[in-house]
Amino acid sequence: MRVTHSQYLADVGAKKLIIAAKAEAGRRILEILPDWKQRNLTARAVEIVNAKYDQTATSADLVELSDIAEIFAQVKAIRSASDLIEGDIAAGLVTTTDQVKKSSRWPSIK
Repeated sequence: MRVTHSQYLADVGAKKLIIAAKAEAGRRILEILPDWKQRNLTARAVEIVNAKYDQTATSADLVELSDIAEIFAQVKAIRSASDLIEGDIAAGLVTTTDQVKKSSRWPSIK
C-alpha cells in the first residue's frame, strides 16, 4: 500500500502529539511524585507488604500503605488520561500540543 505525502505528514504529526502527551504525563507525574520519592515509597510499600505477610505490620503501617496507594492512584489517573488523549489524537480530535497540555482529560490532583 502506498502512503501519500499528506498521510505521511499526518502520521508524523500524530506521533509527535503522542510523544507530547507522554511527556506531559511524565511532567505531571514528576510534579506530584519526583523519581526519588517514587523509589522511596515503592521500597517502603514493599517493607509494609512483607510485614503484613509476616503478620508484623502495625495499624500505622497499614495506614501508611493506604496513603502510598492513594498517591500512586493519582499517578495511575494521569497515565489513564494520557491513554485517553492518545486515543483522541488517533481519532483526530486533538491536533496541537496546546490541546494536549490543556486537555480536560487531565485529572485535577490534590
